[in-house]
Amino acid sequence: MKYTLKQLRDSFNYVENYLKKQNIDEIELTADWYWNIKTTEKFNFSDVPATDNDMITVGSLLDDIETLDKFINDEVDIPCNLSRLASILEYLNYYIIEKNEF
Repeated sequence: MKYTLKQLRDSFNYVENYLKKQNIDEIELTADWYWNIKTTEKFNFSDVPATDNDMITVGSLLDDIETLDKFINDEVDIPCNLSRLASILEYLNYYIIEKNEF
């Protein structure tokens, strides 16, 4: 299975159009901290991640946003920016569900 750049672009366009239709111009952060399973373990189903080591960590949305802002402004180039963006998208999903009370 492959996921093309066009599919990725179309997915982001879909999210942007959905937010526009819902008149969502900004997202209120009602949480900062979140649980994070290391990317190297997230897709490894041969073992269950242990909770007594560093496989499960704590992330910060505020830190993710600040780092991505620096990246966008060409101040820093960090390979883990996709993980930071993924966390923000995951929060966006939580925000929409919470707002619409599904």
